[in-house]
Amino acid sequence: AMSLNKPAGCHGCPMFGDGLGFVPDKFVESAKVCVLGQNPGETEEMVGEPFVGKTGEMLKQEFFPRANLQAETTSLGNAIKCRWIKGGKKVNELPPAAILNPALEHCVKAHLRIPSNIKLVIACGALAWKAMDGEGSIGDWRGFLKT
Repeated sequence: AMSLNKPAGCHGCPMFGDGLGFVPDKFVESAKVCVLGQNPGETEEMVGEPFVGKTGEMLKQEFFPRANLQAETTSLGNAIKCRWIKGGKKVNELPPAAILNPALEHCVKAHLRIPSNIKLVIACGALAWKAMDGEGSIGDWRGFLKT
């Protein structure tokens, strides 16, 4: 299983850990929509691409058809580009707020670059919502556009 080295921009992040497991966003040049998730899972970390695991399959089979989106023409990314190391093991759960909040801020500043061709970002989950400067709870905004 391959695991991508974290780039220089990751130094100083509270989730830097062993310096491995970076999952870059996947932007499609012609895409108008970007689906932004919270963080990669184990499969994403091994492949080095967002949404290639169970969540990605569900997204592509259930959500994309309903939203009239195609996988080939939709950009994909995550608010946080790696997994947390808890007790020496990479886990899918998110760290406590004392680690998570500064890690999110660091990751967004260092890595989140939404290209100008993207007209709509779909935030999947509270972390993605926060990464896009969403105010309040994502539940309060569900189904609404923030312009």
